[in-house]
Amino acid sequence: CSDSSEDVAGISGNPLWLRPSNIQTKILYVEWKKTQLGSPGNNKKIELLVRYNHNKKKISKISNGFNKTYDFNDVDFALGIKSAKLQDSGQYELEITNHSGKVCSKKFQILVFDRVEKPHLRGQWKAWAEGMCQLSLYCLVPRDENVSYSLYRGSKLISEIRNFTHLVNKTEARSLLTYTCNVSNKVSWESDTLNITQGCQSAPQKFSFLPFVVIIVILVILLLGAITCFCVWDKKRKSHRDQYMSHHSSVQEQMPEQKPSGDGGTIYSMVQYKVPLWPL
Repeated sequence: CSDSSEDVAGISGNPLWLRPSNIQTKILYVEWKKTQLGSPGNNKKIELLVRYNHNKKKISKISNGFNKTYDFNDVDFALGIKSAKLQDSGQYELEITNHSGKVCSKKFQILVFDRVEKPHLRGQWKAWAEGMCQLSLYCLVPRDENVSYSLYRGSKLISEIRNFTHLVNKTEARSLLTYTCNVSNKVSWESDTLNITQGCQSAPQKFSFLPFVVIIVILVILLLGAITCFCVWDKKRKSHRDQYMSHHSSVQEQMPEQKPSGDGGTIYSMVQYKVPLWPL
C-alpha cells in the first residue's frame, strides 16, 4: 500500500469513521495509533488504540476504555468513534504491516467541531454627510470559536468579518434592504436575515440629557420662588394681624363700662361697640 494523509472533520456528539483506502491483501497485522492534538515536537503523546492480527483474525491488544469510545471493523480496518468529542481531535494513524515486514502508514488529521448555533444580525443607522447614511451591521453568535463569517447584501458578498460598516445614500436607504449573516465551520452553518425598511432619516434620535436637566433646574427655581413668596406673604399677614389685635385690645380697655339707668331697662339700654376681630 502507499502512504497517505487525509483531513477529517466531525460534529461533536455524532459518530465518526476513519476508513482507509487502497489496502493490500497480504497483511500480517494492523495498528491504530492516536497522537494527541497539540503535543509538542519530540514529546508527542502517542497512544496505541488497537492491534489486529489479520492471520489469526483477532484483536491482540486494545487500549483501556477502547470499547466505550471506539469501534473497529476487521473487514476494511476502519476505526470508528462512537460519539465524537472536542478532545477526540488529533492525528490518527493506521500502520499496516505485510508478510515481508514492510510498513505503510495512513494518517487522518481529525478536527471535531460543535454545531454552529443560530446567529443574530442587527443593524444601526447613523446620518452621514453629503446625503449618505452609515449602516453598521453586527452579527452575534454563541460559541464563536473556529467559525467563519459572511455578510451578504441581497446575494452579493460584502464582508467576511462579523461586524461591518458601510455607507448607503439616503434615497437607497429609504427602500427595502436585505442583509444576511452566514456563520459556518467545517461541519455546519447557520444564518440570520435582516430586512431594513427605514433609512437613517427615520432612525430614532438619541435622548439628550442636557435639556432634561435644564427643565428640572427651571422647575426647581420656580418652586423655590413660589415657596419664598408664600413665606413672605404669610409673615406679613401674621404681622398685620398681631398689630390689629393689639390695637383692638387697647380700644376695649379705654371704653367705659355702660350700666342701665334705673331698675328697668329699655331696649336700647346699652350700646356695645363691636369691632370685628379680623377683616376678611
